Amino acid sequence: MPNDWEDYVFEEGEHFDWQYFRVLHDDINTLADLEAHLNSIFTSDVIRELFDMHPHQMYRDFDGVLRTTGGERGWRMDVSDEVHEIIRENDQRIIYRVTVDILDVDTLQQVVDAEVHDFILTLVNGSWLFSNFDLTR
Repeated sequence: MPNDWEDYVFEEGEHFDWQYFRVLHDDINTLADLEAHLNSIFTSDVIRELFDMHPHQMYRDFDGVLRTTGGERGWRMDVSDEVHEIIRENDQRIIYRVTVDILDVDTLQQVVDAEVHDFILTLVNGSWLFSNFDLTR
């Protein structure tokens, strides 16, 4: 999410000190807002995985304001073209499949492989939620 690089607070850590920047979003102003939003998209297992993928807490409330370390995951330079496919397995499960071409890391031109990422949408209590989520880039 976008953040204000000028508005930050420091938190001392065991090995590193962290800067937390104010999140700029019209509807998501607190950690509770963020969690409510994520609960409308992902299952609780996926949310836990997303929050646990960083060695520190990426989003925090400070004095009622949502802040982030701004540690975006970056861009995989070795990923090229994507092909998207929707597979309806049944009335409670849909696979959104993304196949990405992997480039030679030295030249970043020749396709040397492909990766398949399945994003599983599952009907849970009347809502379609992602029950798994891969980072493709």
